[in-house]
Amino acid sequence: MALGAAGMMKRFGVLAAVVAACLAGRAAAQEGTGQPEFRLRSQEIQAVYPPEARASGVEGEAVVACQTYGAGFWSCGLISESPAGAGFGPAALALVKRYEVGGPKNPDANLVRSEPFRIQFQLPENNPIRAGGVEYRLPARVAAPSPDALYAAWPRAARFTGVEGWASLWCTVTVEGRTTACAVGQEGRVGLGFGEAALKLAPLYRFTPGRKAGAPAAMSIPIMVSFACDVRCRPFEGEGSTPGEWTAVPTPAQVQAAYPASAKAKGLAGFARLACAPTPAGVLRDCRVLAQAPADEGFGAAALALADRFKAEASPYPGRISFSVAFDQSLGVADRVWLTNPFPGRTPAAPLGRAGKAKAPPAPSTPPVAGRSRLRCQVAQGGELEACTVLENLPSDPEVERQVLENLKGIRTLTWTQEGHSTVGSTVELNVATGPYTPPWLVAAAPVPPVVAPGVIDYRPNTPLRTPNGEDMARYYPDRAQRMEVGGTARMSCAIGARGALESCQVLSESPPEYGFGDAALKVSRLFRYSPESIDGTTTGEPVVIPFSFAVPR
Repeated sequence: MALGAAGMMKRFGVLAAVVAACLAGRAAAQEGTGQPEFRLRSQEIQAVYPPEARASGVEGEAVVACQTYGAGFWSCGLISESPAGAGFGPAALALVKRYEVGGPKNPDANLVRSEPFRIQFQLPENNPIRAGGVEYRLPARVAAPSPDALYAAWPRAARFTGVEGWASLWCTVTVEGRTTACAVGQEGRVGLGFGEAALKLAPLYRFTPGRKAGAPAAMSIPIMVSFACDVRCRPFEGEGSTPGEWTAVPTPAQVQAAYPASAKAKGLAGFARLACAPTPAGVLRDCRVLAQAPADEGFGAAALALADRFKAEASPYPGRISFSVAFDQSLGVADRVWLTNPFPGRTPAAPLGRAGKAKAPPAPSTPPVAGRSRLRCQVAQGGELEACTVLENLPSDPEVERQVLENLKGIRTLTWTQEGHSTVGSTVELNVATGPYTPPWLVAAAPVPPVVAPGVIDYRPNTPLRTPNGEDMARYYPDRAQRMEVGGTARMSCAIGARGALESCQVLSESPPEYGFGDAALKVSRLFRYSPESIDGTTTGEPVVIPFSFAVPR
């Protein structure tokens, strides 16, 4: 169940939204292999927005049509643009042609068709807002890093395997429209370097200055920098599935021991992608190098030397798997947790015994106490959590801590990350509940508030403090839509109460209608908590608009 980017503000475009498109295309890539998905994002559209149209505040759209066959498309041409002559047609063609490839040699004429694509060009809203009886206008973005600049700044380990991410910055926009005094507020994927990459891009943004009572004024605002794969960065596909669980992986020390000596002496970081055939017992055989970067530095051979340190979860199903190995000084950060054994009580699925018969879950020795604990642990070699410190118990009851520590025995975490790092020895902070089965969840890093210089207006947007998870979305999924296996969307507007709860919520739209997605969104709204939009500590009273995306529970 996917929740749309809660609290996404169109206001001055600090959050990059994905623009819907539905065609997969082929194109040459510098990193990765496989089929890049054709999904134009707001940052791509903003990068080619016609300058004169932007300066005059004109919005528009263009329709282009391409010949398609299978996953490829070519021979794209402009069908229409509105308003005519504003430059939206050439801009749309420039976007689409980045994903265009030559037509297939022997296509089935019955399957070749012309596919139209509608691309909308919209400017971020910049309506005046009031706080303390004074009218303000937020800085409006007029220039942003190009896709080439985003690609160049992308953390190499993440880029190599197509790992996407984002970072939010707090920046002061001067009266000249330049960014200064930028700092990282939050990262979507901790430990991969997206925050540092975003800071490198901050000088490339330009804004109209903020205004207070009509006069230009320096203002501190958040800027969202999104690193999303385009035609040059895509995940590896077609050379085996992604491994499930590893039962053994190389330790960071073993990776460092295999590091090519000449590359290490030069201070070069490197990456390799392997494809292997695991035996039914999980031992890797017949490994080969799919890609390595940089080339001719020995990173492929070094990764092959580590292959016997990996052991996959035993599986009776044959097939190749592919994975990455990164050679640098980084330690992986786990981004998910799961269970190896069920908690006492209700379980999602009973485990199987040796004879294939379901074993009854053990009865709890003590009646469960409803609660949870926040813990900080280290990741052990098999993904088990050790050296744990209890940071908080809710409620503060010794029985809560005892039951949580009992449940902790059945929890493992990721030992090898998607971008190719071992997490063994890293620190992980997570919440674990008591009693019946409840999935543990990692504690998200708290956003860092800005440090605002004297004389600079301190703007804070509506910010989600607590959002529903996938289980919450599934619990309120409309019954009829679930029976019909129909997904949907909804969009609602709410006021933010004194304690951060949402109040007076109204459904703005829902699709498809008559399936109950609007009512479901209203029910889910009770689970949100927000800090309200404010200027220099005074709340604006502006509502928050939340988009939802409901996927059919499985």
